[in-house]
Amino acid sequence: MKIFKYNDSPFSIQIPDNWVLERDKNVISIYDPQNGVGALQISIYYVDILKTISIKTELLDFLAEKHLNVDVKEQNGYAYCNVNENGTYWKYWLIRKDTVLAFATYSCGLNDSEKESEVIENIIQSAML
Repeated sequence: MKIFKYNDSPFSIQIPDNWVLERDKNVISIYDPQNGVGALQISIYYVDILKTISIKTELLDFLAEKHLNVDVKEQNGYAYCNVNENGTYWKYWLIRKDTVLAFATYSCGLNDSEKESEVIENIIQSAML
């Protein structure tokens, strides 16, 4: 496993050695170049540590512009939602870690939704450590 730490922030993730991480300013793209079926993208935002943010409400607000009938759940300090639409599987997360708000999106073909799900979940869970 490789560890990626975002600048001097408290946000870091672990990715498998054979996966690629590319960074363009505050957007991180992670994928398996050999056997991958989708890509995980994470956008990083800094927030005021004292400001109260409902991550569930924030994710709902964002998704309301993109998808109909979303069911956002919240657990262990993050909110998430699965969407199957037009032959594409989408999963969204909103994670708050101290002064960082990370918005993550994974997408792939609907028939491939289980192929990388365990690896993707492990990457997201590593952000909670």
